[in-house]
Amino acid sequence: MLSDREIVKCFQTLSEAEGLGVTISESLKGGMKVGVCAALGGLLLGPPGLAIGGTVGGLLATASAANFRPVHEVLAELGPAERQKLCNEFRRVTSHLTISDYAMLAARVAGDAGLKAVLVTLVKDFVVHELKHTLK
Repeated sequence: MLSDREIVKCFQTLSEAEGLGVTISESLKGGMKVGVCAALGGLLLGPPGLAIGGTVGGLLATASAANFRPVHEVLAELGPAERQKLCNEFRRVTSHLTISDYAMLAARVAGDAGLKAVLVTLVKDFVVHELKHTLK
């Protein structure tokens, strides 16, 4: 029987091969940038400085609003509960297969396009619905 670590390793390998990535939103940091720039602009230039500072802060926040991270990195940082959910889903969709170790799993995935597609869809759905990330 495959360990949870081996299952997550499979998903990491698949997501890396597929080039899957997510964007991590940083809206709180963006809001702080706007606020600080508007306050500085207001202190330096008065009322027009509020508008100028707010605009500059908004542009800075927009430029850094989303960071790209590969899915395989996100999967490496899963907590125990999230890891268990992902592994349970894997076991559910592969319950009809006899896979005893990682090498056997890798060979099955490499040789079965249908299985590969199912597992890629599973990891995409998990990242979007369970982890609340946006795929890029």
